[in-house]
Amino acid sequence: MKRLLIFILVAHIGLLAGCFQNEDAGGGASNEVDYSIIQAEENVPEEMKEIIDQNMEKGGSHVVAGEDAQFVFIGLGERRTGGYGIHISSVEVVDENILIVYNETKPSEGSMTIQAITYPYVVLKVDSMLPIKAAAGEPIVQEAEE
Repeated sequence: MKRLLIFILVAHIGLLAGCFQNEDAGGGASNEVDYSIIQAEENVPEEMKEIIDQNMEKGGSHVVAGEDAQFVFIGLGERRTGGYGIHISSVEVVDENILIVYNETKPSEGSMTIQAITYPYVVLKVDSMLPIKAAAGEPIVQEAEE
């Protein structure tokens, strides 16, 4: 049951964030790094599955290196309602590190949300072996739909 809830939350977050493949639209040099959001649990290495299970409730960020890519868990920890998610703002090379900047998305005050404990998180596959750092940006408040 817990894994099903986790899968539903990941799928929901994936739908909100989309699946990104960065391209350099300007034709020049770019610091952007190719990445994708992993939406199916079977595409996550076993070591990352353990990290998810151990850190879902408290959140944070953790990296697992694969053969030609790295997997990054970013979690918000426990939230008392639905409506929370993670928006990936950028994945770029900065000072010979990969910097992932993300924003927590949250419901606007007074909006209707499911009343359930949730553990929003996302897993990214980053196509680089440079060291990875994750940094939280300002939260994004989702406007209520009318």
